[in-house]
Amino acid sequence: MPLTPAHPASGTVRTRLAAVALEAAAGVDGVVGGDAGPNRLHVTESGSGGPLAGVRAVAEPDGGYAVDLGLRAGLVPLEALAHRVRLAVHGAAGAAGLGTELGPISVTFHDVVDPDQELAEAFAAALDTTGGAPAP
Repeated sequence: MPLTPAHPASGTVRTRLAAVALEAAAGVDGVVGGDAGPNRLHVTESGSGGPLAGVRAVAEPDGGYAVDLGLRAGLVPLEALAHRVRLAVHGAAGAAGLGTELGPISVTFHDVVDPDQELAEAFAAALDTTGGAPAP
């Protein structure tokens, strides 16, 4: 699922926090994209901005919001990547004035992809649809 390019400047604290978290995760080297997951559990509806695929923000009983990220990763060590994603989300939430609203952050990798393999598959698909020559 594609990442939503820009987070909403308005909306609820929950949707703003979800959008900031997803945008921060997308900026971490090794993250290929957001992924809603097989049952679309990692999706937050953001109103007029459309769904944010790859993140779910849920209210915590004592206040704040837990953020669950569903991501696709490149061929990198996943534990270290998850740590860098959490650091990026903490920093982005603080910069957006939402640091006090941020609860626990969980990171799930739904897929690990080889960018070279994806490129080869896209090229093969282009050959299929154009009768042998890649589309311009």
